[in-house]
Amino acid sequence: MSHRLTFDHHNIPFISPSHNITLYIKAFITKHKVKRVLVDNGLGLNICTLTLIKHLGFPKMTLDPNIITIKAYENAERESVGTIHLPIMVGPVMRQTLFHVIDLDLTYNILLGRPWIHAIQYVPSTFHQCIKFPYASIEVTVLGDPQPFQYCKMLEGQYRKTNFYPITKDTSKMDIPTTPEMTKPSLYIHPDDVPST
Repeated sequence: MSHRLTFDHHNIPFISPSHNITLYIKAFITKHKVKRVLVDNGLGLNICTLTLIKHLGFPKMTLDPNIITIKAYENAERESVGTIHLPIMVGPVMRQTLFHVIDLDLTYNILLGRPWIHAIQYVPSTFHQCIKFPYASIEVTVLGDPQPFQYCKMLEGQYRKTNFYPITKDTSKMDIPTTPEMTKPSLYIHPDDVPST
């Protein structure tokens, strides 16, 4: 069954329309809220950091020893330390996802690439700072995290060096459209929403 996803004036981002920032969301893994989840449809794999794996309580020995060489954005090559399947929940959808684990300090905890995006027919928009996808005959919108570096000021400094953008509105008071303004049933997921159990 096909479902049409739309981006319109309801999805205007919380920052200047001339922004140049990447799309970060929040996700849940085994009931742990994970910040700094970068969505990148230019990457053909999913990545997570070894630091995150340890914080989630998985020992390094639980990794499968499938080591690959990953070319980073600056064309430097990095070797992974293995792979792991994690139950990642975004909005109302939980999916076991294969991640390549790397032992580096990065500006993200998780990078979700095309394998994850295509698996559930997610449509990310960096301009609108959200992800949309069909679910149970409705359009679900997961809003981007307006403050991905709230508790990591050092990382925020590194991020802002390469992503200059003016903030034109208080991001803590984002206007989220309600269903009566929509032309079809929709569900909006705020970055701080906790999944129902």
